[in-house]
Formats: sequence, C-alpha cells, structure tokens
Amino acid sequence: MSANLFNGSLHFHSGTTTHMNFTHISALNYRFSHQFPHKKPKPTTTRYTVICSSTIRPKRNSKSVENTEAHDLVRMLLRNSNNDKSLLSTLNKYVKLVRTEHCFLLFEELGKSEKWLQCLEVFRWMQKQRWYVADNGVYSKLISVMGKKGQTRMAMWLFSEMRNSGCRPDTSVYNSLITAHLHSKDKPKALSKALGYFDKMKGTERCKPSIVTYNILLRASAQAKNIVQVETLFKDLEESICTPDIFTFNGVMDAYGKNGMINEMERVLARMKSNQIKPDIITYNLLIDSYGRKQEFEKMEQVFKSLLRSKERPTVSTFNSMITNYGKARLRDKAELVFEKITDMGYAPNFITYECMIMMYGSCDCVSKARGIYDKMIESEKQVKVSSLNAMLNVYCVNGLPLEADKLFESASNSGVIPVDSSTYKLLYKSYTKSNMKELLQKLLKHMDRDGIVPNKRFFLDALGALGSSRSESKPEYIGSKVRFNRVRKFSKKLNEEHSQVKVFFVGFHLSGDNESDFRALLSFKSMISSDPYGALSSWGNTTSFHFCEWNGVSCGKRHGRVTALVLKSQGLEGMLSPYVGNLSFLGFFSLFNNSFQGSIPHELGRLSRIRVIVLGHNKFNGLIPTNLSRCSNIEKLVLNHNQLVGSIPKEMGFLSKLKILVVEDNKLTGGIPAVLGNLTSMKIFSAARNPLGLGGSIPDTLGHWKSLTTLYLDGCSLSGTIPHSLYNLLLLTNLSLAENQLIGVLPSAIGALLPHLESLQLHHNQLTGPLPPSISNCSKLTVIEMSDNNFIGRLKIDFSRLENLYSVTIGSNMYGFGEADDMKFIDALKNCSRLAILDLYNSSFQGVLPTSIGNLSNQLSFLQLGGNQFSGNLPSSIARFLGTNSNQNSTSGIRGTVGYAPPEYGVGSEMTSSGDVYSFGILLLEVMTGKRPTDDIFNEDLNLHKFADMALPDHVTDVIDDGLLDILQEDAIATQYTLAYANKIEDCLASTIKIGVSCSVDSPQQRMNIENVVHELQHILEKLQHI
Repeated sequence: MSANLFNGSLHFHSGTTTHMNFTHISALNYRFSHQFPHKKPKPTTTRYTVICSSTIRPKRNSKSVENTEAHDLVRMLLRNSNNDKSLLSTLNKYVKLVRTEHCFLLFEELGKSEKWLQCLEVFRWMQKQRWYVADNGVYSKLISVMGKKGQTRMAMWLFSEMRNSGCRPDTSVYNSLITAHLHSKDKPKALSKALGYFDKMKGTERCKPSIVTYNILLRASAQAKNIVQVETLFKDLEESICTPDIFTFNGVMDAYGKNGMINEMERVLARMKSNQIKPDIITYNLLIDSYGRKQEFEKMEQVFKSLLRSKERPTVSTFNSMITNYGKARLRDKAELVFEKITDMGYAPNFITYECMIMMYGSCDCVSKARGIYDKMIESEKQVKVSSLNAMLNVYCVNGLPLEADKLFESASNSGVIPVDSSTYKLLYKSYTKSNMKELLQKLLKHMDRDGIVPNKRFFLDALGALGSSRSESKPEYIGSKVRFNRVRKFSKKLNEEHSQVKVFFVGFHLSGDNESDFRALLSFKSMISSDPYGALSSWGNTTSFHFCEWNGVSCGKRHGRVTALVLKSQGLEGMLSPYVGNLSFLGFFSLFNNSFQGSIPHELGRLSRIRVIVLGHNKFNGLIPTNLSRCSNIEKLVLNHNQLVGSIPKEMGFLSKLKILVVEDNKLTGGIPAVLGNLTSMKIFSAARNPLGLGGSIPDTLGHWKSLTTLYLDGCSLSGTIPHSLYNLLLLTNLSLAENQLIGVLPSAIGALLPHLESLQLHHNQLTGPLPPSISNCSKLTVIEMSDNNFIGRLKIDFSRLENLYSVTIGSNMYGFGEADDMKFIDALKNCSRLAILDLYNSSFQGVLPTSIGNLSNQLSFLQLGGNQFSGNLPSSIARFLGTNSNQNSTSGIRGTVGYAPPEYGVGSEMTSSGDVYSFGILLLEVMTGKRPTDDIFNEDLNLHKFADMALPDHVTDVIDDGLLDILQEDAIATQYTLAYANKIEDCLASTIKIGVSCSVDSPQQRMNIENVVHELQHILEKLQHI
C-alpha cells in the first residue's frame, strides 16, 4: 500500500478560520470501506479541505448577572497584579467589592498555574476581613489546589487549620484530601494513605464515602495496577448505598488502558454493561486509544464501528488517537485514511490533528511530508504553537537530522517562538549529543541562558543517556563503572563550564557492578526471546536511554536502582527463559503469565533470595519443577499452572515457610502430594487439580495443618482412599474441590458446622456413600454444590431455604427416592434460592408425580435435568413456563434440555432429535429478535414466546422487535438518508425472520420447518438486506 505526496497550493480566506485546500493524488490499494463500511470507496483523486482552527471554549452558562460580574471582577484583579504583593495591594484597593465568592474564583484561576503560594496569601487576606466566615467549601478548594501542585503537607496543614477553625469535615473535604495525597510522587504510599482516609470516612457521620470517593480511589488503584484493590472497592461499592456511574467505569478503564492492562479493562467494560450503563463518547475514545496503544487494531476498529452505530458522535480526539497509534505502528496508509474520514464526516481537524500527522509521517520516515504539513500550519496559523514546533523537531531528531533540526529551531526563535519549558531543549540536547555535534550543543546552551531555561536533574540524566549511546562510541553503551564515572565527571564539569549561570550538582550517577549485572541479565532475557509480536521488548536495549529501569515491564527500587519487579503478562512472547534471570538478586515480583515460553524452568531461579512472587502460569514450560526453588526463602506465591511440567512436587518445598499460594494445576505431575507440605502453615490456596498425582495415592492427613487455608483444589488427581478427617478442621475453608477421583467413605454428619464458610463444595464423580448430611444447610454462603455420580443414598433432608445464594445444584446419579410421597419435598425449599441457574437431579430414583412446586423455581434457572427418574401422571400446570407446552401430557421418563428452549416432546420422554434442535433454534432466534427470554415473567400458561411473536405477524412486527435493534436500524436510516421504501424493505426482512422463528417453534415436530429450508430462507433475507 502506498500514497503519493500532498500536492497543491494554499487558499486563504478572511475570518477566524483559515481553510487549507490541496489535492491528494492517491494510489491506495487499501479499500477504506473495510474499516468504515457505511461509506463507499473514494475515487482515485479527491479534493480535501483542511481547516486549521483553535478550539474556542464555549461561553459559561451563568446562573445570574451577579455571577458574570464576579468573573469580571476576578479577571480585573488578576490583570492588575503580577506578584504576591501587588495582588494583595489590589485586593485591599477593592476591599469593599471583594467577597468569598470572588476569592473562591481566585483560587480556581491561581490554581491553574504554579501560583499556589498566592492562594495561601489570598486565604490569609480573607481571614482578616469582617465578612469572612469559616467555610468547608473554601478549605476543600484550597486543599484540592495544594494537592494538584504536589503540596501534600500544605494540604494537611489546611485540613488541620479547618478543624481548628471549628469546621467539621464533610465528604467533599475528605475527597479533596484524598485527591491531594494521590498527587504525591510516592504513589504506593499515597494510595495506602488515601485508603486509610476512606476507612475513616466510613465510620464518621457526615463523611460517608460518596460515589466521587469511590471513583477517585478506583482510578488510583487501577493506575497503581492493584487489581485486588480495585475488585475490593467494587465489591464495597456494590454493598454501599452509592450507585456507580459512567465516570466510575471510565476512570478505571482509562487507567487500566494506559497501563496496557487490556484484559482487566475489558472485564471492567463487561461490569459496566452488566450495570446497564451505556458507553459515552469518553468510553469509546479511551477504548480506541487503549487498543491502539497495544496495537490491537482489529479491536480498535471494531470499537470505532460500534461508535458510528451508537447514538454518540466521534470527536476530533477520536481521530487524533487513531492517527497517533497507526503512526507508531508505521501504518501510514491507515492513518491517512482516518485523516480523510475527518473531513468526510464534516469535522474540522485541529492543530493537534496536524501534530499527530507530523509525528506519524516522522515515524514512517516521510520527513518531507511532515515538513509540508508543518509549513502549511505556519502559513495558516497566526502564531505557531510550541507543541507543533516540538513535533517537527522530534521528527528531525528521530530520523537523525540534527542540522535540519537546528535550522528549524533558529527559524522559529527568530519568529518569536520561544519554548516556555525545557522540553524543546531536552530533545535537541539528546539529538546533538547522540550525533556528537559539539558546536550545536554549545549554541543550544547559550539559547537556554538567553531564554532563562534552567535545566533540572532529569534534564542532565536524559542527556547523559544520550551521551552513553553516542554514535561516535565504538564500545558498548554500558562500560565499566570506573570509566563511566570518569565520563560522568568530565561531562558534569563541561556542563558547569559551559552553563556557568546554572549550578549543576551532578552526583556521579553511574552503573555499579551490581547495576550492570541487572542490565546484562535483562539483555540475556531478551536474547532468548524468539517472537515478540506486540513489541513488548522494543524499548529494551534502546541505546537512546540510559535507564533500564524505564524499560517496559521493569521496575526498580528508588534507593538502590536495582530491578525489583519484572512483569510481562499476556505479551505473546515465545522463547526460552534465560537462566541469567537468577542474577536479578533484588527481584521481588516476577510474572510471565500467559505467554508461550518453552523449555525447562531454570534452576538458577533458586538464587532469588528476595523473591516473593513467581507467576509462570499459562505457558509451555516442560521438565521438572526445580528443587532449587526451595532456596527462595521469602517466596509467598508460586504459580506454575497450565504448563507441561512432569515429575513430582519437590519435597524440598516443605521448607518454604512463608509460602501462601501454590498453584500447579493442569500439568502432568505424578508422585502424589508430599506429606511434608503440611509444614507450610501459612498456606491459603493450594491447587494441584488435573494432574495424575495419585495413581492410587491418597490425600495426606498433614494438609489439616493448614489452618489458614481458604481454597483446596484437588479434582481430577486420581486420588483414592478416604477424605482425611483433619480437612474438616479447616475452619476458614471456602472452596473445596475433590471431584473426579476415587475417594470412598461417608461425609461427617456435622460437615456444615465444621466448615461453615464454604462457598463451593465439589465432590462429584467419586465413590462416596451414605446420606448427604442435613448440616450442609449451615453453609449459608454456598453458591455451588456438586455431588453427582457418587453412591449417596437416603432421602434429601438439606434445608435449601437457608442457602439463598445457591447458583448450581448438581446432585444427580445418586439414590434419594424411595417411592414415598415426601421424597421431593426439598423442591419446596428451593424456591427461596432466587439465584439458582442449574438444577440437575438426573437418575436419582425419584418416582411418582412431579411436585407442583417445581414451577416456583428461580426465574434465573437456565438448566433443569430430571431425566433417568420414574415420574408418572400429568405434568403440573406450573412447569409450562419452562417447557413451552400444556400440561395434559403424561411422562414416564425425565425432562431434559435447557429450560425454555427444550421442545415439548422432550417433556414426555421422547429421544433427542434434529426436529428438537430446530425448535430450540426457533426460540433462540425469537429471543434475539424480540429481546425477551422464554422464561421472562410476562410469559405464563396462556402466553409464551412463540405466541407472543406469532400474534404480531404480519402487520405488527415492529411492536415486538427489540428496541435496541430498532434503534440501530433507525440510526442507519438517518445516517444514510434512506427513504420510506427503505424502512418498508427492512420491516419485510424483520417479518420474514420472525416468521422463521415462529415456524421453527411450533409444538408439533411434524409442522416445524426443515433445517435446510431455514438456511435457505435466512440466506435469502441476507441477500435482500445487502441489496437495499
């Protein structure tokens, strides 16, 4: 794919907006309609109009004339003052006019700049006035201003001052205080402090957390990549009186997206949809930007299509983000097509759009195109923005053109474009240093002196990084520590000589032997990666950066500069794990979760004495679990699941006294469960499921020593013998799965009292005997109970009415029925389980008449299995809503299939047939078209989904079509300006589809449509839609 240069001339017009017209001669082979199907392909030669205009802030909607006058007075006060003293003098001059509302507006205006000290001066001035009354709003605003400027201590002082003045803190004040702390540099400490205030708020009257509080903390936790804290806050929010809003979810998704945590972001999006909150334009924009940052362009384009179909409208920022991310991936043609789309849809590109195009062309080695856009911006704008200058300078710098960058900088300086901070100088300094252009460096330093730019420590650290990667160097970037120190010292001295007006205190920052060891270990890690599809390691070894601590996935300690965390989750990496990772002696957190690493796990990991977390799950590691891991004496979490590991669980792991989580499920481990693991008394989660561990072995009694255990998963491990009684002493156990083994014995009658906190109990497919203990009723938190396919015998006496949280009950293939009238009395109690979705009573020896109370089961029920029993008599009228049939039919067998979707004949013992599948398809099709489930409350014995749809044919189809589907069709009609004929054709297609669903779901199997005819008719409807 290719596109020729922009050709043409500029045409100027009078007015506030300048139009820039030029012709784009294109040779694009890529069809734009693939990305934007609502538009037809453009002809080869197209004329565009580019509008360069600054964004004008809309006028403030004032509530009163006094509000407008207040703003005018504040603007006048600021115009007449240039420093603290003159501002106070101005306030004293107009003391008869200034009141609290004016000071509040002053705080807002001063807070937008670095003049936070002036805010305090104004506050002190306020306190001296007769009209001043201590007010929470004033303190809240000031605390917020101080926090945004990084003055956390000053914010704390104001909070103390407020309390001393007699004001009682309220929710808004605490929100401001939390925000102030979160602006500090030490983010982990700040979040911990903020959560402390949050807990205090929950116990204080007038200060209960509001939705704003939750929004602030959720976003901060997501920014800190603290997934557990985010989930904890969401759970707390669900239990509070606050209701999440669109800002709640947008904040968390934006933070996750900027951190590259796409899976977590998508889970929050699903949570938002489950809360019936529709995405707004901010949602769409952040999703587009997040997917673009990770170069998941297919998803990005899908989101954009969804945006076009929604009621929201794209903004210029939407297109800017797409251009930027396409540019970083060097997808020039796609970026150009997005630029075309802006004007096609009637938008006016702003200066940021053109800066994005400049940067895009720079990334794609199209320097002349970038300069062409920059020159046209200069001609069309009254004043060049520094950001536009920086964009073009950066293009020259990254393409190795320092002389062109210098010429542009000189030209801009002569035109009066003077950078207000060090950003412009920094990128030039790095470029000149890397190219060893000493004369340009000296000239740049003089410019900095002239313009009053004082470089900070960060400026010189970045410059030092460029010096280390200078092209004139023949040696590697990271050389011996002594040589490095000498170079730093000389460099520092030279800077002080050439920049004498600035005191540069350079502290010999260099790579010590230990730092160099970390650096080499990371390079060795990268060298063994054979595939990096998402560019996760593209920044690694980048010679323009001195700090490996800034590489993607790498975190370092602030004090010693050593690698403390290496996290590369879900990056698609393939290759081997380098044994040199064992040299990262300060490493505390190591995660390669969900990649494609192969080979064995290096035994050198045992050298990581400070490691607390190792997560290598969902890879392709093979070989043995290294016994050397037993030397990681501080490890708390070890996750090796979903690999191809063989051998046994090393007995040496019994020495890891701090180990709390051990997950080795879904491997090929054998050799049983070492009894010595019982020594790990801190264990909370142990999962070894789906490994052939046992092969005749049993569960060690020593596991009963794990008094802190909450989760035990040993399903599918070929274990035999009885369940050790010591396991029933694990009071904190919430999840117990021993399913699919060969366990025998009887469950203790007091199991519910011994394990009262159980939430999930899975013992299916074993050889357990005896009755199901009634004490299970004491486990009030149970959501899942799976006991099927055992040898349990005895009437069901569990009081299910006490288990209101039940979601799944699968207890079939046991013997509970004895032909007595009260065999199924337990069904009456299940009506209290409002969340019940799955009920499996297959092959349970039940006999007689099916109880009427079965119709009172949860509306959430989606699977009901009653087959393999010996029911007789008429089906109760109450079950009709599940089966879609009348009750005047006898049954000698069971009821099978998914509730609401099963054909009527299955309810009387018929075998499963293709005709039954057609019925289920028909119901599903009607559900999609109407937006109603067959088990919805509106349906009863006299009305089901089939009748509901049938009554609308042929002239009232739109009355039953799902509103969401109609909205989409209506939006398409508006967008494409189609006529009434279009609407009629669409309605015909809808009616034809409903007719198919009705024909498939008739009660009689013989009257249902043949599946081949169904396919033919649907294909015909599709072709008709495509030709509208």
